[in-house]
Amino acid sequence: MAVKFTLPDGSVTDIVALSFNSFPVATAEEFRDFLLALGASGPDAPKPTAFDKFLSSHPTAKAFVEAPKPPPVSYATQAYFG
Repeated sequence: MAVKFTLPDGSVTDIVALSFNSFPVATAEEFRDFLLALGASGPDAPKPTAFDKFLSSHPTAKAFVEAPKPPPVSYATQAYFG
């Protein structure tokens, strides 16, 4: 979930929250690498894909990807983590 607030002085601030209490990586650089590997790993990509290789070297990201994330009963009562 993301919300943008326009403050009285004209500045803006954002709140970004996930409905899963975890994040796949610890740094912005690792997140970039995560996204690049994911983007390079379509259904026709040779195996092991770039994403497979990324996950094999990042156990926290692998646990995040493999963790069950059932759909919420209601987005109104869903817990969010900033």
